[in-house]
Amino acid sequence: MLTSSLIVALAMVFFASAHSFVAASAAAILLGLGGGGLNTCTNVLVSDLYAGQRGPMLNLLGIFFGVGAISIPLMASSIEGHFTIPQLFLFCSVLAGLCVIWYATMSFPPPKTRQAFSFRELLEVAKYSGVLLLAFILFFESGNEACIAGWTSTYVDATGYSPRVATLVLATYWAALMLSRVLAARLLRGFGKVQLVATAAFLSLAGCVVLLSARSLISFFVGTALIGFSYAPIFPTTLAVAGDRHPERAGTVFGLLFSVALIGGMTFPWSVGQISQGISVRAGMIVPALGAVGIISLSLVLLRKRTPLTSAEQ
Repeated sequence: MLTSSLIVALAMVFFASAHSFVAASAAAILLGLGGGGLNTCTNVLVSDLYAGQRGPMLNLLGIFFGVGAISIPLMASSIEGHFTIPQLFLFCSVLAGLCVIWYATMSFPPPKTRQAFSFRELLEVAKYSGVLLLAFILFFESGNEACIAGWTSTYVDATGYSPRVATLVLATYWAALMLSRVLAARLLRGFGKVQLVATAAFLSLAGCVVLLSARSLISFFVGTALIGFSYAPIFPTTLAVAGDRHPERAGTVFGLLFSVALIGGMTFPWSVGQISQGISVRAGMIVPALGAVGIISLSLVLLRKRTPLTSAEQ
């Protein structure tokens, strides 16, 4: 975590000093490496520390991701007139640097395995029962989240509403997502983890249908709120299932899951863009609906494969 935070801090400095596309691309690669490391490390750490409460605690961790996703852009936009863009990047670098100092003063539990990362180990865990099913659930979920976060405002704007209204609709999605992660801990008392993922996927499909067929402003708000509420528990709860099943290899398993998920996060928004350019934005928003169908199908397969699952997962 310390190293990843340091890489993020350096990436922000490189962004601040970038004067070419190549330099900005290099900074983006660094930011991806650091951010990916933080994502994996924080989830593995929480999974190890709260073995008996993985589902609730990983959902709680996800709340802070949502807080950052909303607060940092809002903070940047509110002070943009007082600072230049390079200065804003340097400000973000300072925040990451403070995390480096903080992590350096903290004590962490020893790793469960001393073995260094290897691609051979990655291939081994990919063969574990259910790992690829979980990976592709996150592939669809990451793609869906990227589509909704990146294209909802454009979709609402394309129907004739103002950019301000489009932004409010998107804000509704983020607010519902954060609220749902708060509630997910309670929901897991009555639902099994895989059952919660399947139920959330069905609700997300309903939300996508509402959003696709929306003609009124209230429909846009209801659709995005339902999508945000249903998306929230899927990613962290799926990670919790993986942590329950393979605690001794959690770092490698989570790394594989995040890698596959990021492929979905890259390809789904691109697919929406291609369809939007060729047909319409409304047609492009079919992509997250198809992603929801994918999650439903895979989670139902997991529910049927009851033998390899523990009672806590079901």
